[in-house]
Amino acid sequence: MAVDACIEELTAERQVLLDEIESLKTRLKTSGDEAAALRKEVALLNDTSQSPHAMAHRMGKLLRHVVDEVTEMRAEAKAEMEALVAAIESDAEDARRKHDELLAEAEAQRSATEAECAEAKKELEAELARMRAETQSAIEDAWQKAQQERDQLLADAKREADDCREQARRVVDEANLHQIKILEQLMVVYRGLEAVRPCSNRRIRRDTSRRATASWCRSSRKAARGEPNRLGSP
Repeated sequence: MAVDACIEELTAERQVLLDEIESLKTRLKTSGDEAAALRKEVALLNDTSQSPHAMAHRMGKLLRHVVDEVTEMRAEAKAEMEALVAAIESDAEDARRKHDELLAEAEAQRSATEAECAEAKKELEAELARMRAETQSAIEDAWQKAQQERDQLLADAKREADDCREQARRVVDEANLHQIKILEQLMVVYRGLEAVRPCSNRRIRRDTSRRATASWCRSSRKAARGEPNRLGSP
């Protein structure tokens, strides 16, 4: 932007100088036209003059004056034009130098910016790699912890199941022992009855045996289901 503004300013100045040169050229042309008109007037006077010597003297003097004035104007115009051209060339050289300086500064800034971007990219990649490693480590730790908790829960559940099975087995064993004791007691009672009434019929023995067997089966089923057993229940 600064280079463009400088170039536009120099272009405007150059146009002003060119306009001044054109103005000087116009003035020079006007002076030449005036000199030509004076020459025509002198020629006319020379043709109509009554004193040729005097008219020739005045005409020569006038021509010398015109020639000197034209020469002076040409010299001034040439000097001004050369000065303007030199100023334009100097301004153009300054503009080129400023343009080169701005380009060099922009290139240096671009290089510095690229270096900063590369460094920032490198740091960002390192940070991302570190975060990925931390995340992966956290995931692995959480997975390992979950595995350990699952194994612990399975072990606890297995232990509780084993305990429950052991308790059920003990209950069944106790129920069986209890039923055996009941059967033994029934046998004792039965034998006592046999001793008291030796003439009892087979139906009584069969009913007693059936009841004892049914009672033992019910007690076994209840013990297997974990229900409390009542001593002597029918």
